[in-house]
Amino acid sequence: MTNERREIHYLPAFLMVMLAAFSAICIYFYFQSTGSVKGALQVQVDEASTRGVAEIETNYNEIIRELSFLTRNKLLPVLYSQVDLPIAERQQSGGKFVDWFRSQTKKNFSLIVFVDSEGNELYANKLVASSADISQVEEINDNALETTSVYDVANLLASQQRFSVETVFADGAEPYIEAVAKIKFRGKEGAAIAQLAIDELFSIPPSTVHTLVVQKKTGAIVFGNEDQGFGGRNIAGIYPEIEPIVRATTDSSSTLSKDIDTAKGSLILCVQYLNKPDWLVISYVKSDRFVASTEKTGQFTLFACFVFFVACGLVVNRLIKRIKEQNKELNDELEKAHEMQMRLMPEASPQVNGFDIAGTCRPATHVGGDFFQYYPTDEDSIVLILADVTGHGMQAAIPTVLFSGILQNEMEESVAPDIHLSRLNRSLHRTLDRRTFICCTMATLDITQNRVTLTNGGCPYPYYYQASTKSITELCLDGFPLGVRSGSQYDSIEVTLEPGDVLVLCSDGIIEAGNQQDIFGFERTAQAIEGASKENFSAKEIITHLMSEVDLFTDSAEQLDDQTIVVLKAMSQSCNSSN
Repeated sequence: MTNERREIHYLPAFLMVMLAAFSAICIYFYFQSTGSVKGALQVQVDEASTRGVAEIETNYNEIIRELSFLTRNKLLPVLYSQVDLPIAERQQSGGKFVDWFRSQTKKNFSLIVFVDSEGNELYANKLVASSADISQVEEINDNALETTSVYDVANLLASQQRFSVETVFADGAEPYIEAVAKIKFRGKEGAAIAQLAIDELFSIPPSTVHTLVVQKKTGAIVFGNEDQGFGGRNIAGIYPEIEPIVRATTDSSSTLSKDIDTAKGSLILCVQYLNKPDWLVISYVKSDRFVASTEKTGQFTLFACFVFFVACGLVVNRLIKRIKEQNKELNDELEKAHEMQMRLMPEASPQVNGFDIAGTCRPATHVGGDFFQYYPTDEDSIVLILADVTGHGMQAAIPTVLFSGILQNEMEESVAPDIHLSRLNRSLHRTLDRRTFICCTMATLDITQNRVTLTNGGCPYPYYYQASTKSITELCLDGFPLGVRSGSQYDSIEVTLEPGDVLVLCSDGIIEAGNQQDIFGFERTAQAIEGASKENFSAKEIITHLMSEVDLFTDSAEQLDDQTIVVLKAMSQSCNSSN
């Protein structure tokens, strides 16, 4: 059984393995889909938690900043002076200051109280709602209420802290914020107390992501936007599964992201600790409604993918068989085309007395557009031809065959190279498509005179190495490629070769060979030829050296153009000929 038949024999098993692999991947992604949804929800919750924490901290810092105005103001000498001032004077001064203070602050302080070191009220001012629902100020004093209000400020005055912000849970009412600032004035101590509504600190609207703010010490809910009735209740009564997390969170820099199951459904939550005040911000989303729909969609998708993969396996199996058959036929045809094209070029180098000649052509694909050939015109001369058709592959191979036939007929006459090129140009201009042309270099060697006559039509300039000076030059020969213009004329130059001199013709596939950063270029080509010529390499060795340098430079990069080289070397007694 051939290798091709073995591949076909094992193809069904291969497809079954591939189908099983794809099915396993689909199942894997099915189970991962829920995790992906939860991961996306976790990101959303984390972001909401970060925003909530940032908002609370901003509002808290603003409250502290505005509260500090109460610790340094013109009312302090009135309230904390050594002399007891009349109540009316204190009320008048206090009213003016509070009016100014409320006009300067952003927060809406519902109550402002100044107390002494024992917590006894010195002055109080609060906002009350009128019958017209317009906020008014009511001054509270001992005479008006006939009572004395006492506030617990001992802990703050005894501590090193300047401010204290606490949540007060009133029976049957929403919690409110009570902020206390320490006052020291001329040896006397006291405190300024301000009360605010809870929404002055929290303005987090209800959304898919809910937020709870919980007191760390007691577990009491300070704020919750899932349900208005959460305020003042304990977290253990709402979500007992979260309560252990509240007790366990001690690191002020930590952020806990977690997925937990509760009696009310699964929650994806993020817990962040606030040091000031001593609160936990818990952002969470109820994930069941998102995950349930994903599971249903995933099951349907899994079934659809299974059906699809089975159908694809059958179709691909059939297509692979047809492709293999077609590829085999195509490869056979390309191999035949390659062999036929290679027959257009010499199988061996000509044996010329006193000279070493070698050439090679390396197509970029099976067939190409480069061509070289030798045409002995008589016993004393030989013509070296190198041609390069535009493009490569099959589109260049057919014009190459055409050019070879026309060239064969043309070389039956012995005329100067420039006349050959002019004739070929006119013939090709009539024959070729207007987008196709042929670059061609022709070198006629007069064996008896050691003289080469060169004509060029669009190919890279020939390289000429002089052994006497050990230097290399480019022989500047300009001319239009064959087939471009019917009336193109071509110039010729003559070069006399001394022993050790080298003449190299090459196609632009050598010059333009490149890697990801640069092309091989004219200078590297000249250096490679010069180095090999100085080492007195034979013509074949020069080709091998130049090709090796090109391959080393391009590394593993794909060959994009055909590469052809023809080398003519004048022999010397010390020549290391291996042709």
